[in-house]
Amino acid sequence: MCPMYHKTDERIEAHIFVASLALFLKRVLEHQLASELPQISATDAFSAMKSVGIAELDFNGQSRRLVSAGGRDARRIAAALGIRDVAPPAPEKSGPEHPKTQM
Repeated sequence: MCPMYHKTDERIEAHIFVASLALFLKRVLEHQLASELPQISATDAFSAMKSVGIAELDFNGQSRRLVSAGGRDARRIAAALGIRDVAPPAPEKSGPEHPKTQM
């Protein structure tokens, strides 16, 4: 991994915030998994969830999202965390009435 160089205090603070938030979320995940699936670490859970696939298809002007359930471990992890639907929310419509926001 390459070193990160920040030029402003705000960017340094943002980097520390994001890193702290990531650590917090990892610890929360470990805590929730410990009661249901003690043999699976947070790192293993992240790896297992990579088996969940998503594809967005455009067919005759209709946009559809297809989401796979993932592998056996991914399904067990989702169930242990109370996640019943792995499909993300539908994308926002863009057009003259719904302009797309840029970040």
